[in-house]
Amino acid sequence: MHRIGAWATTVALLVAWHADTVCAGEPGRPQTAATADNQESKSWWKRNFGKSEPPKVVEAPAQKPVPKERPRDVAARTLEQEQAEYFRRLDVVTKMRQIAFETSNPALDTQADEIEREATEVYSLRTAHLPSARLKPVPEQALDQQLGSGIATNPLQAGSTPGKTATAGLGNKEGKR
Repeated sequence: MHRIGAWATTVALLVAWHADTVCAGEPGRPQTAATADNQESKSWWKRNFGKSEPPKVVEAPAQKPVPKERPRDVAARTLEQEQAEYFRRLDVVTKMRQIAFETSNPALDTQADEIEREATEVYSLRTAHLPSARLKPVPEQALDQQLGSGIATNPLQAGSTPGKTATAGLGNKEGKR
């Protein structure tokens, strides 16, 4: 009887001793480099009685940090989307006006005006927070003052021709007097 108990105790101790090799595949238990990689390559004698190396924890591969988008890229994309929606709405308004003109329907033309006003208001509200909305249009008169109107301040005389001077023609008339 004592022999069966001694054998049972020995088997229980061996099972407990090899529990880490048996439990290495469990999903809840962290795998170490020693149990994952070297388990099959070492004999049972070296696994049990050889030098024990500290287990190396295998880390999950580091995820690359997602680069943050620059605010100006986000603003440009948002502005582009809002402009596309605004132009789509204006296309609908243009088609409504065309139908109103062809059918001589002033009520439809009035409705197109109202829809255009609402579309412009929605576009202004949705783009008010963007940096491009802070830009103010410059009046044309202010640009003319800064850059000039493009018209010469001393325009050429219509009667003068290149090569002849004004005094050359006058010399003959005054000489006869």
